[in-house]
Amino acid sequence: MPLENDPAETTPDRRVFYGDIRNRFGRLLGDLQIKAPPPPLEAYLREIVDATLAQKKAAGAVAAKFEAAYLRSLDFAVVPAAKAARIYAAHIAGGKSASAADNKPLQDFLYRHLAREAGRLALPVHIHVGSGIGGYFDQRGANPLPHESLFGDPALAATKFVMLHAPWPSPC
Repeated sequence: MPLENDPAETTPDRRVFYGDIRNRFGRLLGDLQIKAPPPPLEAYLREIVDATLAQKKAAGAVAAKFEAAYLRSLDFAVVPAAKAARIYAAHIAGGKSASAADNKPLQDFLYRHLAREAGRLALPVHIHVGSGIGGYFDQRGANPLPHESLFGDPALAATKFVMLHAPWPSPC
């Protein structure tokens, strides 16, 4: 989580989730003996993202789990690496929160990178879709259909996706 997400923390539920993510990210950096996300984006991917997935796999992880539907829409667009790198560099240089819309392309890029690396490591990607908990859960954002673009992406051919809690539309 290289970006602060204050603008995205629009509900009490999301504030709790993002707070938990910040705490986990801090522990992850400590485990890797890194004080802060490194510039440039390529270093972040290599030193934090890829290193963490490899470490978890070596420790016996059987999948990579994402709860993105609790935090944003499941529409993960294809974003050029250069665009993601510019957003990342601007954030690292400025140290302030971008808008949720400005953060989305980098989040999209990171998710697809994580999914690709998980596939390379033979770790299925578990993604929460459909219904969720909390008083502010965005049912529309948890629609699994936008995820379909990932299933046909040749860059993700080695990645197995598992939809968790996947009734759609939700019976709730």
